[in-house]
Amino acid sequence: MDTSNLSREELEAKFRDEIRHHYDKKYSYFIRRVILAIAKTGIRHIMLRGIENFKTIPRSVPVIISATHKSHLDYLLIDCVLLEALGYYPCTVAGKNLFHGYFKKMLPKVKGICLDRERIKEENLRKKENIIYLKTFYDYLTEEIFKKSETV
Repeated sequence: MDTSNLSREELEAKFRDEIRHHYDKKYSYFIRRVILAIAKTGIRHIMLRGIENFKTIPRSVPVIISATHKSHLDYLLIDCVLLEALGYYPCTVAGKNLFHGYFKKMLPKVKGICLDRERIKEENLRKKENIIYLKTFYDYLTEEIFKKSETV
């Protein structure tokens, strides 16, 4: 889609729609059951041991968790364990490259937030629309995620 003729407001609206999640609680619980069945109990118990420290953080404090992953299963496991241990599903920032096929519909339903890494590369930030994208992304995180004390 050619975005060169769009106004700043139109670009922000387009980018916000691309970035935002569309959380579906029932779908998230279904995915949780599937992932935990795949991971079996061994991994889950190891992860649950580390969650005790996380429980001491007040729910009103926004938290960012970073997964140094070797696969895409780890951040889904973290999400599932947090749901099981704390009773809520965290948001997950995922690269736009993952939002295709089945995952394009699935990830936003499990609070997947889309990040277009190409737009935020230093060499690409000279373009006005990429600066607007980055501002929109940060505004979305601040206004829709952190103000609600969501975990990311």
